[in-house]
Formats: sequence, structure tokens, C-alpha cells
Amino acid sequence: MIRIIGAFSLLMVSIAVLVLSGIVIASFMPGAHWALDFMSQFLLPATTGLLALFVILLVATLIIPATNRGRGFLAALALIFMVLGFLSIRTTPNMMLSPATRKTFTVFQQNIWMKNPTPVAVVEEIRRTDPDIAALIELPIDRAGLGFDTLSDVWPYVVKDAPGRGRKARIRLISKFPVSNPSIYQTKSELDLLQADVETPDGPLRVIVVHFTRPWPYDDPTAQMRQVEELEAVVNAHDGPTLVMGDFNAAPWGRIVKDLRARTGLTLANNPMIATWPARVPRRGKADTMTWPKALGIPIDLAFTKGGIDLVSHTPIGANGSDHRAIVIDMTLTRPTSE
Repeated sequence: MIRIIGAFSLLMVSIAVLVLSGIVIASFMPGAHWALDFMSQFLLPATTGLLALFVILLVATLIIPATNRGRGFLAALALIFMVLGFLSIRTTPNMMLSPATRKTFTVFQQNIWMKNPTPVAVVEEIRRTDPDIAALIELPIDRAGLGFDTLSDVWPYVVKDAPGRGRKARIRLISKFPVSNPSIYQTKSELDLLQADVETPDGPLRVIVVHFTRPWPYDDPTAQMRQVEELEAVVNAHDGPTLVMGDFNAAPWGRIVKDLRARTGLTLANNPMIATWPARVPRRGKADTMTWPKALGIPIDLAFTKGGIDLVSHTPIGANGSDHRAIVIDMTLTRPTSE
């Protein structure tokens, strides 16, 4: 009986190692096919899982008499693909942190989640972090009493969609700094998009906030690529300092982000080792919600810059009732257009 249990356990571990290794392999060629890109989205949890399996197999090999050489082989396989997964993540191009040599400004972003049971927690978090600019995504504009309008006492400049205006973008931008040239709409491919020029103390900053559709199987495999093309036109229409942020529903090592960077010259601000979704396991029946480990999720709430911006810090914080973590970004303009 013990041998049967041992053999079955080894079989399950073997399958897990092979599946997770397949995800790592897919991360090196996400552009080859949309199915490989879908697999690669789970690279971070796969790498973490391979690390856990390596430790388990190594301990088992050391303390349990070896009756099967398979454990050692699987441990070596898990180690190899865990290292490859880590390298795939760490080689994702992103911004280096720079010391604050000028006055910085702070940006807050969060997908607050349509079903957020405590949206007031987001309002409280914004007041607590006190950003200069805040981007709120998946904000139901027709739900009254959420408390976001009360923020106008500190953030008087607001860009938001209007109720009853057909398709709704469900994005809001609030700012302590003056805002000009605002626009907010949903594109033909149903990309939620907001853009505005914000007059920071260091000079003008073009802010673009987006919400990409969810990938297959929620939409067809080409939907996000069409949205990349639409976002490309918006980003490339502006030459000055630009901040692009939002819920991309895509990992930074996948084909969506790689293609966007290649088309626009945008630089990723996120640390790809820190996931932003899911931030927690939603409440189910009598089971209470619980925080989901950052190493077992996917970084899909992303920020990008171009045109002379230094990143001082990029910090994922609490969920505030959402299934996405909020993010606080400190940055400064290095090439101000007005001196």
C-alpha cells in the first residue's frame, strides 16, 4: 500500500513538474502562438511552484531511502526550469530606480473591481497615500454612494465618463494639478481609454489610462492585439513625457506587452516579480476572503513611461476590497519642457 501511495505521489509530482516546465518554455516564445502566450501568463506562479517542488523532492531524496531514481531526476528538472523561469522574468526590460534629484510627484492606480464590497476602502487609501494623481479603473459610474466624488476637496481636477452616454469607459482620473485636453472613450475594439495633459510642477505630462479586455477564453485571441494597435496610435501621437497605466490583463513578459513596447518605445515601470492580481481570494459562502501570495499571481496592473521620466519607486500596496492590488508610483520629469 505504501509503495502504491509513493508511486502515485511521484506520478502526480512528475505531471506537475512537466506542466510547470511547459509554462516556462512557453514564456520564451509567447509570440509564436496565442496559446503559448496564454500559458506564459502563469510564468510567475509556475516558477514559484517549481521552486517548491524542487525543495520537496530534494528533502524527500535526502531523508527517505532512495527506492526510485526518479526523485533525483525530477528535482534536477525542477531546478533547471525554475532557474529558466526566474531568468525569463528577470530579463523582462523594466526601468531602473533613480534617486530623487528633483521634486517628485506621486501617482496612485487601482482597478477597484465592479463587485468591490467596500469601495470606501479605496477612497480611504487614496486619502492615506495622498497622491498627486490617481487613476481609478473599473469604476461603475452609475453606482451612487461610493464616496469618490468626496475626493474633489483635495483633487479638484477630474476626468470621468458621463452616465447614460452609451458605452461607458469606467475610468476616472483625479488630480491636484490642472488638467487640460481630457478625453475618455471606448474604442472600436472596446478598449477603455482616458487621456489628459497634467500640468505637474516639473512640466506637462501626458497621462493615458487604459483597461484592456480579458484574454481568451473570455474574448477571441486577437482582441487584445487589436487594442494594442489602437493604443499605439494614441501613444505615438505625443512626443513629450508620457505615463501609460492601467489594467492590461496581460503579463509584462507576454506578447501583448512585448508588442506594445516595440511599437511605442514605452518602458515598463513595474517589478515583474511582484504580482498585482489576484490580490485575494473572494469570499465564497461562509468562507472568508484571504490574501493571495504575490508570488502566485500575475502582474497585470502595469505602468509605462517614455519621454524623460525617472522612476523613484513603484510599490504595490493593499487590495482595499478589490481583487487587484493598488499601486503607488513616485516619479520625476528629467526633461521638463518649461523652466
